[in-house]
Amino acid sequence: MKMEHDQEYFSMRAAEAERAENQISQIRAVIAIHKQNHSDTMVMTHDQKKKAEEQCAWKALDNIEKEIEAIIGQEG
Repeated sequence: MKMEHDQEYFSMRAAEAERAENQISQIRAVIAIHKQNHSDTMVMTHDQKKKAEEQCAWKALDNIEKEIEAIIGQEG
């Protein structure tokens, strides 16, 4: 009985860990997509004001990404 309980417990914990990893991957992907969109706009536009706005948005996302990675590093 104890062995079955342990197996169920560890199976549940493994599923939780997998869900967390999937969520982390999704967060990384969303940030990467948005950074790429801002980067593409910076490259394609000739409007200097728009370029500066996009660069500012990209930098903000980059800073958020670094903070998230630091938090993830602390957890792991």
